[in-house]
Amino acid sequence: KNICAAVQHAHRRLVVHRDLKPHNILVNADGVPKLLDFGIARILDADAGSDGAMHTDANARLLTPGYAAPEQLRGEPVTTACDVYALGVLLYELLAGCHPFAYDGAARAIVQQRVLETEPAPPSTRTSHECAANRRTSVSSLRTTLRGDLDTIVLKALRKEAEHRYGSASALDDDLDRYLHGQPVRARSATRRYRVGKFVQRNRAFVAVAAVLMAVLVASSALTAYQARRIGQEAARVASERDKALEVRTFLLEIFGTTGPDQPTGDSVTARALLDRRAATLGTSIRADDTSNTDLRAEMMSVLAEGYEKLGLLTNAEPLARSALTARLARLGDASPDVMSSRNQVGWILHQLRNFPAAEKELRQAVAIGRRLYPGIGDARLARALNDLGVTREARGDYDEAAALYRESIRMRPRAGGGGLGVAISMSNLSVVLYRKGDIPTALVLGDSAHRLLRTALGDDHIRTTIAQSNLAALQSAQGDHAGAARQHRDLVARRTRLFGAQHPTVASSMILLANELAADSGGLAEAQQLLRDALSIQQSAAGTGSDVATTLRVLGDVQRKAGRYEEAMADYRNALALTRKSVGETHERVATLLARTALIHDVRKERALAVSAQRDAVGVATRALGGAHRRTV
Repeated sequence: KNICAAVQHAHRRLVVHRDLKPHNILVNADGVPKLLDFGIARILDADAGSDGAMHTDANARLLTPGYAAPEQLRGEPVTTACDVYALGVLLYELLAGCHPFAYDGAARAIVQQRVLETEPAPPSTRTSHECAANRRTSVSSLRTTLRGDLDTIVLKALRKEAEHRYGSASALDDDLDRYLHGQPVRARSATRRYRVGKFVQRNRAFVAVAAVLMAVLVASSALTAYQARRIGQEAARVASERDKALEVRTFLLEIFGTTGPDQPTGDSVTARALLDRRAATLGTSIRADDTSNTDLRAEMMSVLAEGYEKLGLLTNAEPLARSALTARLARLGDASPDVMSSRNQVGWILHQLRNFPAAEKELRQAVAIGRRLYPGIGDARLARALNDLGVTREARGDYDEAAALYRESIRMRPRAGGGGLGVAISMSNLSVVLYRKGDIPTALVLGDSAHRLLRTALGDDHIRTTIAQSNLAALQSAQGDHAGAARQHRDLVARRTRLFGAQHPTVASSMILLANELAADSGGLAEAQQLLRDALSIQQSAAGTGSDVATTLRVLGDVQRKAGRYEEAMADYRNALALTRKSVGETHERVATLLARTALIHDVRKERALAVSAQRDAVGVATRALGGAHRRTV
């Protein structure tokens, strides 16, 4: 566990050890292990390479075959998952007393072949009499101890597919801690029988006393037994009603991704109908004038708002979120965790509605409340508010403050119990800001790491994973790999259509990005035009305005210009420019980009004076927005 903590400490600072093995671990006189020899460790930074990952030659002496992950031996990118694999090998040896692939004495090539092709046997099947004697027990007793949770933990850490291992060293440490405290481990399916067994193990004395008391009650008299049954039935009924309410709420939240597996529903029509019916009955099922129900009513309004928001129905979500905030303010004042969460929810919905000034106001208040309530360590909800405020500042072109907010959120989440998922989300956001600031190598490293973490934690279909995938595609495009970026975006169009339906705004966003990559090749112009017209139709049916429509018009203008339709292109650029100025103001890099586009049209028309004037305006806006030395300004 101490070694896991040391490895996780390094990972938080973007350092991968790459050579964890017994020779690199020193146990001092106090029995405390120390992690040594970071000689071949790598820092995940701009020096990692243009593709954002580290590559290792399987034949080089920069790894130890018996402790290297399969992807290391294949020369694939090295990530934190490689260290998790090595921790699994170390744990196997500690438990079973032998290497999972009979490492001692075997030739290097043979060990590599075993690691790549052979599945390790469970540690419980590999124990020996010598190993048991060293642990002052018998072979059968040791096998019984290892069989079950410990076998499962070790084999999960040793999965050959990196995405199926523990997502981090701290996740492995957490499962070991759960095992030591008799709690269900996350690597196993939490069946009812398994949970009950763990409860009994943790509470043997309590269960024994309860059993004795029950026997006394049953034996005392028929009347006592009858009364006990009546009491038990009533308690069960109350518990059942309580559990029903909790199950309904949990089910609703799980459908829309706020708890549990965090998976979106694919049937948006049915989901909306469910929300509409529940929202319509909220006023009658929970009386607004009953002060005892104020908190419950506010919670249900917040839940419904989140449901609508996850379906992209923002105009339905906003009034419910505001009503929840109003109710909580009236009851709790402007200094409670619930009010902070409500302000964050309202601000995030406003951000998605592209009302950036109002969104920023709510999010700044949420952050201010969180900093007053949780000085020092912070709080997971405050970390979320910092991230969301960073997204809004990024949308308004303040990349320096956005980067600072993302970094603060990343630092806070581990301390405040926010978990690796929140870190991955903020890392992905930070990679985008660094990309916009021109630091492509570092952006690639962060973006790739965030995408891998999200795939491991949430799966390929989750909305946050697809966002990270889209960000990675943008970085590919920045490197000139338009075909690779197009493949990513085509996959995202199909995936999001399947998940959310053909008319969802996120589908339109993926269509626009795919069209942008197709337009880089003259052979893809026709498909790009159709994709953009379909995206505009989706945005207009969803009442999309401002920045979203402006982006679509700008890309459509690019396609029209490349196809030689200059009049249509100029009209698209001018409409996009008007919407962009209304959305983000005069001083923003997107305004400069559109001014430069109009200059191109003037130039091809031989309107040189107008072209120079428009380009001069573009340089001026870019200088004020980004600085004179920024690559986009240059």
